[in-house]
Amino acid sequence: MIKYLGFLLFIFSLNSFATNEPDDVFSIHTIATSGGNTAIVRFNSHTGEAYYRKNGKFDMVLDQTIIPAGSYALELMSWPTGWGLLRINTKTGEVWVTKSFIWQKIPNK
Repeated sequence: MIKYLGFLLFIFSLNSFATNEPDDVFSIHTIATSGGNTAIVRFNSHTGEAYYRKNGKFDMVLDQTIIPAGSYALELMSWPTGWGLLRINTKTGEVWVTKSFIWQKIPNK
């Protein structure tokens, strides 16, 4: 019985080394908006997907193309006309900004 227990512990320890992905994939971001409201955004740092709270539910910020899995960061920005989102691929430096909750890639010159 002890031999099997040791084998199981060995297998479980291998499983913990099998993934390099951190546990903290999702994050929540907030920003104050006009009228005393708060914008809430849920963000996936591996896929770059963002969901904003609309009418009590999360609605997806749409991408115009499929972006690869990677490492992404998100910033909420206050604009004169409201609020918006900025997303960066932290490995490549590619940056997107939202317009009407659709990601627009900011091209390099």
